[in-house]
Amino acid sequence: MTYRSIQDEYRANFNKTIKNCWIADVKRELGFPVRMAAHRINPDIIKNRCLDQDVRERIKTIIREQNS
Repeated sequence: MTYRSIQDEYRANFNKTIKNCWIADVKRELGFPVRMAAHRINPDIIKNRCLDQDVRERIKTIIREQNS
C-alpha cells in the first residue's frame, strides 16, 4: 500500500487527484505508521489536513480494500 497506489486508485475511481498529506492524515487516523518529513519544523502541527469528509471516507475505503 503505497501513496502512489492509493492516488492511482482514487484517480481511476473518482477522476480526481489527491494530495499525499491527505493520505497521511487518513493513515494517521486509522493508526498506520506515518513518517515525519525531514524538513518539518514542528512535529505537533499538521498544516494540510484532509478536511473534505467525502474524500476522507473514499481514501479510508481504498486503504481498507488494499489492506485486506
